[in-house]
Amino acid sequence: MISELPQREFEHVLPLYDENRCLSIEPWAIIQRRNPGRAFVDNTERPTTALVWSQGIEGFYLLGNPSNRDFNRSLSRFFDTTIAPEAMGIGYQWCEISGGNPSWNPVIETVFADQRLSSWQQSVYLYPGTQSKPGYPTLPAGFRLATADKVLNTDKGSQDSLLASAIQRYWTSQAAFSQHGAGYCALHEDEIASVCFVSFRTHDVYALGIGTLKQHRQKGLGRAVGAATVQEVLAKAKRPYWDCSADNRASAATAGSVGLEKAWEYTCYGYPF
Repeated sequence: MISELPQREFEHVLPLYDENRCLSIEPWAIIQRRNPGRAFVDNTERPTTALVWSQGIEGFYLLGNPSNRDFNRSLSRFFDTTIAPEAMGIGYQWCEISGGNPSWNPVIETVFADQRLSSWQQSVYLYPGTQSKPGYPTLPAGFRLATADKVLNTDKGSQDSLLASAIQRYWTSQAAFSQHGAGYCALHEDEIASVCFVSFRTHDVYALGIGTLKQHRQKGLGRAVGAATVQEVLAKAKRPYWDCSADNRASAATAGSVGLEKAWEYTCYGYPF
């Protein structure tokens, strides 16, 4: 049987964390209640297996024991009868799921074998401790850098801005982002042209998200806000973390340009509801 765990009891899932085998920090940021999401477990008092949903990623993560036969046998029906109807009811048409470690891959492939399951690789980039901190690239004329917090306290941080939209998706509130996150914006007149922000955070790892308005791409803005945000994270004695699809050459190039190096890949799966 699979049951939803109340947020106030998310700490019951923390014993499932294995730093040496953890492929993604996103579900652990949710379990630590820094980012919004939900958790479904095999046992609400002492879970051995968990399914975590991320509001920001709009996808699921499987954690804990991949050999939990009772949980795995219930998983397909749980998605069909509970997850899919609820998701489609609020407009979702796609299900994305990955495992907390590689042992989950054959389980996912078996459980969802009757779906039109596809897979792709995700790449994770980390900051090597021996490398010097990235500098601040020169911005094109007419652009300037500003911290995300500073921008949020002005009209440029309005609800329809690039930054505000990111915070609404990945954080429970602007106050939560200001307390636990960080970021930089590239401003052009009265517009946020590009932003790099902390999308997820565990105790010592900060996952970074980035976005640039279409009309301002290929101007080096992503590199500028990315380098500034990496600098800010390192100044806090924390570790920057960058996750993108393996075929996203632009994102990979930006990660490399701000001093991050590819650390590993993992498999992600998806199918249409």
